[in-house]
Amino acid sequence: MTLSRVWIKSSVLAATGVLVTATGALASDRCGEDLGKVSYFRRLAEVNSWAEPIVGVGEVSKTHAQKIAHFRIEVDGCGAIIDAQYFHGGVPKPIDENFSSNRLTPTSHLKIEREANKAFLHFFDHLDQRKNVFGEIFSVEIEYDDRERPISARLNNANGEISSSAFGYAEVGWVWDNDREGVETRYDENGDPIKSGAEFTFSEAVIVRDGSGFLTRLAIADDDYSVAIKRDGAGVRRSWRAVDSEGPRRGGAAHVAGIDYDYDENGYLQRAVYLDERGEASLGLSGHMGFRRLYNEAGNRLGYDFVDASGNVWIPPERGYAGQRFYWREDGVVRTRTEYVDEQGKLLDHPTRGYASIDHHFNSRNEEVRRVYRTAEGEVVNDESNIN
Repeated sequence: MTLSRVWIKSSVLAATGVLVTATGALASDRCGEDLGKVSYFRRLAEVNSWAEPIVGVGEVSKTHAQKIAHFRIEVDGCGAIIDAQYFHGGVPKPIDENFSSNRLTPTSHLKIEREANKAFLHFFDHLDQRKNVFGEIFSVEIEYDDRERPISARLNNANGEISSSAFGYAEVGWVWDNDREGVETRYDENGDPIKSGAEFTFSEAVIVRDGSGFLTRLAIADDDYSVAIKRDGAGVRRSWRAVDSEGPRRGGAAHVAGIDYDYDENGYLQRAVYLDERGEASLGLSGHMGFRRLYNEAGNRLGYDFVDASGNVWIPPERGYAGQRFYWREDGVVRTRTEYVDEQGKLLDHPTRGYASIDHHFNSRNEEVRRVYRTAEGEVVNDESNIN
């Protein structure tokens, strides 16, 4: 598994070998009209903070990319990312059910512009139409200090106004002790600290980054515990553990003491195991102990199953089904069917939603225009047309 760091290397930090994220400031000023390059990757590395880099994982050749789902990442002459778009072969691809992106790049197309000491991240769908994410957020404005460390991230709506996101915050601020350690604080629209976030919620935390810019530790002030995050030599996240002054404890949105991650030969996440304070498989707040995923060679997710403490497929009582299956159009660009299944992979009505399958219909622009919901017996329970 290979990884690309989409960086600029700061002249200020070059002596220490510290690499700064691609959203660093003043790239266009330093690079002028220098030509960059385009590279191809199976997925993006997972992140938890806007202070972490956008990174492509599992680099493939241009020829190989013509046969699979991939991110096409363009950098400028300094190596700073200016464009990241999801494709299948040469066709722009919706994100769908692939989970190959990271939680802070949730659309098919990300464009980054720079002006002075700021970077502007804009979100678009596979047709390059403006896409609101995290609620009503269209862009993220990140400001940097003269050492190219982020000092603020402001989440804006389509009108350019600061706006609260589905994460619960509207702005993030950083105060740095040095190039790797600082304090991250999350704020609401009024500028007041607010406990918020996705995988780890807090209003204030000490963060520690490695030499590549990834978080290795979060010391969460609100709940008085810390999270240690481990990655392999390629920067791929392998596990995290939560501890307080008395030892291992539960934390994070999953409310577990840790999660272990395993990947297939192409770098796709194939298993996550939720752990208790003793390091044993445990139920999380979402009602299951973890899952396994199956991807085809082209990078489309074919399904997932919940697994028990022994690694066997099971139906968690709080979920009421064992997993899902996904089917794709022959060219691999869009998903055509979604199913809920039992332990044997047979259709099963979702216990609260009342259907077992969804048929997805697309127009010639690969926009989903219709969804048909059916029970396990084939009865239509809902037919949604013109969903775009």
